[in-house]
Amino acid sequence: PRFYAVALPPFRSEQASILNHESDIPTVSNPPAPAEPPGESPARTLAYALGFAAANLLLRIPMLRLNQGEYTDGILQICVLEIPAKLYPPLYGALALAVSRLGLDLEMAARLVSAAAAAAAVVPVCLAAARLHSGHAARFAGLFYTLSPLVLRWSIRVMADALFFCLATWVMYLLWLGCLAQS
Repeated sequence: PRFYAVALPPFRSEQASILNHESDIPTVSNPPAPAEPPGESPARTLAYALGFAAANLLLRIPMLRLNQGEYTDGILQICVLEIPAKLYPPLYGALALAVSRLGLDLEMAARLVSAAAAAAAVVPVCLAAARLHSGHAARFAGLFYTLSPLVLRWSIRVMADALFFCLATWVMYLLWLGCLAQS
């Protein structure tokens, strides 16, 4: 459908004399702006994000024993401190070695590092969605991330991908907050 704008003539002072009193002159006022829905508090959004992180970790721990015979380049990454070639960055291997000191074998410790990193990555995802839209969007983003098959697949493997994604997500979120604070 087409809408046509109609221009009304301006209200002139001669027309005011027709009215009984000057106070009877009709005035045009802007209607009040619709009230915005009350936002969710940042503490509540953070609590939801941390809840999703805990749920992510609890979901991944039983899956750590899946695909144990699978060989990935993560096996080389967890031995990075023992191999003199230094082909991979040492953070993933160092974290796996530190977790293995708790009594786990090195491969299972690396899987636990991947699962914990994937679980920690949901927090900036939720916080960014809440800041961009709403608390409902944050919960949906957290649920979508938690149930994403791709995230589930790479978070239980001996690979540095989940750790890299976690660190990258946190850095991007914090840089975005810094840019917002500057403007």
